[in-house]
Amino acid sequence: MNSSRNCLWRVPLYCIIAGIVSFYLILYIFGRFMIATGADGTITTDNTRTLIVYGGIFVATVLIGGIGLFRKMTKKEIFFSATVIVVFQVIISLIQWLMGGATGVFGIISLYISRIYEWSGGSSQLIFMITGNFWLGSFIQDLMPYVFIIFGQKSLNNDDTN
Repeated sequence: MNSSRNCLWRVPLYCIIAGIVSFYLILYIFGRFMIATGADGTITTDNTRTLIVYGGIFVATVLIGGIGLFRKMTKKEIFFSATVIVVFQVIISLIQWLMGGATGVFGIISLYISRIYEWSGGSSQLIFMITGNFWLGSFIQDLMPYVFIIFGQKSLNNDDTN
């Protein structure tokens, strides 16, 4: 159980770092790829390109975290560790929903907080494009840290001869 407590911070810390890195990658590097100029000169974002960028970032983040950082943790440890960040994200989403969206001072605060889960932003955009329901997409995005569970070990017994 002591090893579980020591691992509790891993998924939240990784998600926060990955989210901030993703935010700046999108803002300064990949964001240009998502821009489309219409025939009349209007500038907009292209939904397909946006999903490609966010999908690539999501896959890279999951593979780096899953294969590189979390493969020595058990599925149970990853679940509890991911639950820390998931609960935080769900609370923020519930506050936004109860306040009718992200406006005013809380809107500014949640704009900065949202950077920590930018790595999984494509999931909410895809759900919104399919269903038209922003809050469903937001909820699905809140659950994305659980994807790292698939990379965990079943148990801590390392009796194999690898």
